Amino acid sequence: MLKILVFLLYFLPGNMQPNELCNCPQVSNLLTTGKTTASYSMSWSGNTAASGYTVKYTRLGDGYESPEFPASGTSFTLSNLPAGRYMFQVAAVCNGEKSSFIGVEDIIDN
Repeated sequence: MLKILVFLLYFLPGNMQPNELCNCPQVSNLLTTGKTTASYSMSWSGNTAASGYTVKYTRLGDGYESPEFPASGTSFTLSNLPAGRYMFQVAAVCNGEKSSFIGVEDIIDN
């Protein structure tokens, strides 16, 4: 009984967080496939439920977070990146739902 009450309290609409109870599986095997002085290329393993993907990055030095970029396939290249340490992230998109992001950290040297 207590477990049911805790479950109900946690999942009341005011307590729900994005991606909770999401039916869109995460991508896997996020890999760096190329890197230059101002660009970063990556690929990942998708899932059959995904209709597309979304890519973003965070510049770790100043906390800048990019907008999300749509990707139709399982690879993507970001260009015009200033030097710095980054967290590159990808999420799957399934019928309007978005999985949680997975990420890889890397450094761009100019």
